[in-house]
Amino acid sequence: MRIILGIQEAHDASAALMVDGEIVAAAQEERFSGLKGDYGYPRQSIEFCLKQADLGASQIDEVVLATNLWNPVLTKIKRNANFKVSDWVAEQHKYWKPVLLENRQVSYYDLFKDRPDFHYDDTYPFDRLLSGYMDKEGMRQAREIRRTTVSMLLGIPLERVKTIMHEDCHTFYAYFGSPMRGRVLALTSEGIGDYSNGTVSEFSEEGRHELAHTRENHLGHIYQYITLLLGMKPNEHEYKVMGLAPYANKKELDKSYQVFARIQKVEGLNIVYDEKPPDLYFHFRDKLEGHRFDGIAGAVQKFVEVMLGRAPAACVTSGDAPRCKSPPKERKQDRRKAEEAPARSRDGILRPGTQGSRGPDKRSAPRRREASRAGAS
Repeated sequence: MRIILGIQEAHDASAALMVDGEIVAAAQEERFSGLKGDYGYPRQSIEFCLKQADLGASQIDEVVLATNLWNPVLTKIKRNANFKVSDWVAEQHKYWKPVLLENRQVSYYDLFKDRPDFHYDDTYPFDRLLSGYMDKEGMRQAREIRRTTVSMLLGIPLERVKTIMHEDCHTFYAYFGSPMRGRVLALTSEGIGDYSNGTVSEFSEEGRHELAHTRENHLGHIYQYITLLLGMKPNEHEYKVMGLAPYANKKELDKSYQVFARIQKVEGLNIVYDEKPPDLYFHFRDKLEGHRFDGIAGAVQKFVEVMLGRAPAACVTSGDAPRCKSPPKERKQDRRKAEEAPARSRDGILRPGTQGSRGPDKRSAPRRREASRAGAS
């Protein structure tokens, strides 16, 4: 019997247990802690999985930690779990604006430490790694701290604990979680991975062969910041933006779409910058002033769909999965029609943000809302 424990320690912390190639238990930490999107070592999820399978930690053959290089600062402050909308806005004004637009150095951790309303991670001894932000050496040291801590907590030898590439996590999930077999293409599109925020790979049961990668695919960041600009919580309420998108009329959608249209392009196999703005929050805040909320939602959804529709993918997975649904492969001559007319996915559900001049199909709205909720759960 071979037992593998998979652990996700960052946002949406969770654990899954595989026995002889079959997943026998899986759980998300928020279900036990009550902290939505809980961040860090998922102790209670691990205990649940082992109890469910009637196994002890000493029986585990291998522990796999998703992602090689996590940001220890974000883990310490449990950012996605603790942040309210006001904190996401403060992050832009107090950290990203000085760093990106004013060329000033700011300590990210100092901005959000000692908050009485925050839950802080106390599992990993990261205190000496909190002065930087996305510091490569700090993240390498954090990797070894993670392995050592997990080994100690589970009482198993260090050599049984390893980390794996973030991008591999997405592509393996996409392939083995889908009905596709044989040789397929896998596309990742996300905020940030170990070395990219977008990849294109050929995948089969033999594994993954990468064809291209980029650090300029910012579809996830753009959708995240539009969610924030619409007054909702990033990395949680994007499904609401997607659900709102079909209610934009063609006039408002087209008006707002012009703000997005030239930001990114497909170059070769990669989604990259076309006309790069100074940043991705204040730029859209200023450019979208006076635009209707539903027009903005419809435009950003259309923008993501158009970009992913131009990328060569038959199998899609990403950190943006709840909001990015790639249309079926289209013939070249049909692409323009697909951008302008109502477009239905293979399950028959109208994709948000691509309605024609008639506006949204209200009869489909309940099904769209149901699909949006399911995609975000």
